[in-house]
Amino acid sequence: MAEETGDSAQEQQQQTTQCPNCGHEQLVEPVTVIRKEDKEFLDALFKGTLNTHQCTYCNRMFVLEVPVLYRDDEAMCLIYYMPLESKKQRQTAEEKMDEFTGEIFDEAEMSAAQYRLTVTRRGFMEKIAIHQAGLDDRFVEYFKYQLINQRKEDLDPVRRELLYDFSNKESDKIAFLVYDRETGEAEAGAHVEREVYDETAEMFKPGSSLYEELKTLFPGAYVSVDRILEEQDE
Repeated sequence: MAEETGDSAQEQQQQTTQCPNCGHEQLVEPVTVIRKEDKEFLDALFKGTLNTHQCTYCNRMFVLEVPVLYRDDEAMCLIYYMPLESKKQRQTAEEKMDEFTGEIFDEAEMSAAQYRLTVTRRGFMEKIAIHQAGLDDRFVEYFKYQLINQRKEDLDPVRRELLYDFSNKESDKIAFLVYDRETGEAEAGAHVEREVYDETAEMFKPGSSLYEELKTLFPGAYVSVDRILEEQDE
């Protein structure tokens, strides 16, 4: 592996932020790197308490929208959360991710390395959960695309977001939650039979021509069904 580019001292750094409620500036210390072994940070992320801060002036709790990197060096996996609003910003971030990944992994490892860009906190949690479950996120996004096309009325991608349900305990299903994009609340659920997922995974296994087509469908670091839907609308 290439030379490490960070240490524990760099996982939290002080910075100044402004309370969105009262406008007062204050020092905060957000988490910017989460490693696979950091159970405390991961638990906080999935509970929704990571990088939250209570204003020292008005006592309002708010979220620190800062970039965060998840690292599983053993599996050569990087998942980067960067709150972005435009497609152009995302494209620039993808280019920078290519450069950053090359600093962490050496040339021989790059072909096997997995690095992903997410632009929402929910998407960040989802990618980590998919990785932890040992699933291929391209398959997961592919099945989202199929579900959206089958249920266009109640899965309108403009209003709703379909995310992998990592709380699902039914081993015979790959489950999803339907979120309202405006409120961020889960409204409903959907699922794919695990048997169907496994059969598709066998057809699209890495190295096959079908898997290369899947990589073409989901290119770059931003592997998301939203990318396909954006391109269809252009």
